[in-house]
Order: sequence, then C-alpha cells, then structure tokens
Amino acid sequence: MKTKISILLFAIISTIVFDSCLKKGEDDSSISLRSRKARVTGDWKVTSYTYTDSYTSLGDIYTSDFDMNGSTYISTYTDPIGTTIDNGAMTWEWNFKKDGTYKSTSTDDGDVSTEDGTWNFTTGIGDLKNKSQITYWGKNYTSSGGTSSYTGHYVDIAYDLIELREKKMVWNYEYTYSDSSSSGSYKEEIVFEKK
Repeated sequence: MKTKISILLFAIISTIVFDSCLKKGEDDSSISLRSRKARVTGDWKVTSYTYTDSYTSLGDIYTSDFDMNGSTYISTYTDPIGTTIDNGAMTWEWNFKKDGTYKSTSTDDGDVSTEDGTWNFTTGIGDLKNKSQITYWGKNYTSSGGTSSYTGHYVDIAYDLIELREKKMVWNYEYTYSDSSSSGSYKEEIVFEKK
C-alpha cells in the first residue's frame, strides 16, 4: 500500500514539475530543467524593440513605426500632411524578481526613466496554454518630467511569450480593430538578452 501511494505521489509531483518545464511558446526549447518563472527571473537587456501602429480614419492613413536595435532607435510617423523621422540613442534594462516584482530602466538620448511594479504569467484561457503570456503593471514611474504612482491591479496588455530560454526572451503583442469609420492594427515585439 505504501509503495502504491509513493508511486502515485511521485507521478503527481513529476507531472507538475515536468509541465512547468515544457515548451509553451512557439520558439521555446522543447524542454528545460528550469521553470518558466526561474527563466524570467533575473537581469535582462532589451536588444530589439519594434512596433508598427497603423490607423485609417475617413480615408486618411496614419502610421507610426519604431525600431530600436542595440542602442540606437529610429522613429517614423506619417500622416496626411507628411512624414516625421526621429532617431537617437536608447537603452532599456529590466530586473524581474521571483516574488513577482520588476524594475525597468530606460535611457532615451540621456534622459533616464525608471518604472517598478508587478509581473505575472496568465493562466490558460481558450486555446492559450498556461504561462504562455506575461503581463506587467507599473506602480511607480520616474522620469525627468516627474514621478507618477498608480494603485490597483489593472493590466491591459498580455504579451505572448514567443520564446523563453535561459538567455533569451521574446515578447509579442498584436491586434487589429475596425468600426464604421476607422480601422487599425498594432504589432509590437521586444527581444531580451540575459545580462
């Protein structure tokens, strides 16, 4: 009887541990000996950050593109009047702690901004796997323009964890929308490298 209970207990624990180490994101490694939480925890540097935002209203088209690669960025905004291009230097670093808190520090042309708050995985809903998305919620934000603080637990973005490895993490967020007079789309990708 004790042997059966021991085998059953071992099987249950193995299933729980094994499930947290299996591939969730489309570019994850097939199996990892570290849990998803352990792989996220630590110091990360953003090596690439891109987004494209497109909006059409009453026939007018507006687009905004941003591409940060390494430590430089280029930003392009186009509307019916013309195109504006901006570029400069940028770095972005994150520290994710095991207790579910984080701190983010970005430098944009010498201006330093910091943000701290909480992060977590989403649970599986519909066809999404458990821990296949990550959310974060900033509580305190400081920049050269001042300080802002937020209360509550509102999270409006869940990033798809496309890849989560020991030394690399890729987040993706995208959507489209339309109504009777406008439509648009947005796509964002953040690539992290462990420090």
